[in-house]
Amino acid sequence: MKLTKEQLSQFDKEGYLFLPECFSREEAALLKREADAVYALDREEVWRESSGVARTAFAAHTYNEGFRRLGRHPRLVEPVMQILDGPVYMHQYKVNAKAAFDGEVWQWHQDYGTWAREYRPIYTPAEAGLDRFVDLKKNDFIGRDAVLKEKEGGPKLRLVTFTVDADEADVVGDEPIWLDGAVVGWVTSGGYAHFVDHSVALGYVPAELAASDGRFEIEILGDRRAATLQPEPLFDPKRERMLG
Repeated sequence: MKLTKEQLSQFDKEGYLFLPECFSREEAALLKREADAVYALDREEVWRESSGVARTAFAAHTYNEGFRRLGRHPRLVEPVMQILDGPVYMHQYKVNAKAAFDGEVWQWHQDYGTWAREYRPIYTPAEAGLDRFVDLKKNDFIGRDAVLKEKEGGPKLRLVTFTVDADEADVVGDEPIWLDGAVVGWVTSGGYAHFVDHSVALGYVPAELAASDGRFEIEILGDRRAATLQPEPLFDPKRERMLG
């Protein structure tokens, strides 16, 4: 399956694509039955709401044949390879049962950003921690000179992660980050991380402060809450579970 020029242009502009005709009704019905079978399993990968209702299932491709085939299906893999212009691997596999506005909040653990929050045109690859994915050996591309210049002088900002001593509310985005009584950055997103039982915030600070041991605070609803800079992801920092 190949994406059209229009679809590639839409992805470049918006950061996502909907492919409603990728699978037939019969195939979708088969996956629905497989999902119900997965949710019925008593496994640690199947997370549940406090009510006991299935919330999400991790790594279903490792214990369900239907989702194993889905994860390798060329109708999914080929468009991704086309977008990234090369081989790909499975980063994370989740089958979500949670309804959009029902149930409890989502977990937040592994420091991966999202499009239009942590990853926007106003941030450079180095600032977002993505500079290792920029291949300077390729032919000339738009922005190559800027990347080289930044490589020499270093980025102005850095994307960092904090745990927050939140009270009755977590961050949602755009909250100010304080250090020693002065605003030094801003939050891009965050939430409550159930696996580590802590409130978490992602945001940008000046690069020279990205390893600071100073007294950070994040302002939530007008109240400054103590925040601790995290040098590595709170969950699976070496990606051992993700890569198997």
